[in-house]
Amino acid sequence: MNMYIRRTLSLFALFLWALASLPAQDTLVTDLQGALDYAYAHHPDLKQVAIDEADARWRVEETRAIGIPHLSAGVGYQYFIDIPTQILPDFITPAVYGVLFQEGVIPPKQISTGEGVPAQFGTRHNLSAKLELQTMIADASYFVGLKAVRAYRQFVTQNEAVVREQIGQKVQEAFLTVLMLNDNMAVLDKNIASIEALLSETQALYKEGFVEKLDVERLQLSLANLRTRRQSLVRTQEQMLNV
Repeated sequence: MNMYIRRTLSLFALFLWALASLPAQDTLVTDLQGALDYAYAHHPDLKQVAIDEADARWRVEETRAIGIPHLSAGVGYQYFIDIPTQILPDFITPAVYGVLFQEGVIPPKQISTGEGVPAQFGTRHNLSAKLELQTMIADASYFVGLKAVRAYRQFVTQNEAVVREQIGQKVQEAFLTVLMLNDNMAVLDKNIASIEALLSETQALYKEGFVEKLDVERLQLSLANLRTRRQSLVRTQEQMLNV
């Protein structure tokens, strides 16, 4: 007997124990549907499937949320104590001195090439703003991942139906087995009672000499066989409750 059948029969045995432990005034469905409902509510395999399904549903939502466009905004501020200064080339001074020299206004030694012009760019206070939109609509890997988690969720859902069907089948088999054992036990008890009564009468007749000893021994053998069969049924019931 494999582990799956052991769990199912153990759960069914727990169901039978629960029925026996309830007060007489309590009402509970004691038919096959009651056994199925109890198994569906307490079987560890179905509980694990429920956990897997919740995990799969969470994965789908998590993956889907990744593809939602995200809009982010930011503001930056900078303050410069000293504005950076750069020396720009002086193109004007040499040009002016060149014209003056050509006109004979100044001698060559007075021509200046210029020392450069200092210049500052920017302001002490700088305020900047940034707006960024992120989306994975054009990312093929996102759709592959989303398809994968959806396929996983579908597998878990289908697996729940399979596990539920297997549990139902095992419970039905166990339930019918118990019913057959109970019916056989009732028939044996009835036959044992009849043989015991007949044996008692036959023993009385034997004492009076109306029947032979062989008749008594045959009834005793029949009674012993019936009691042996009953003990075998009792052991079978105990094995089912202890699997």
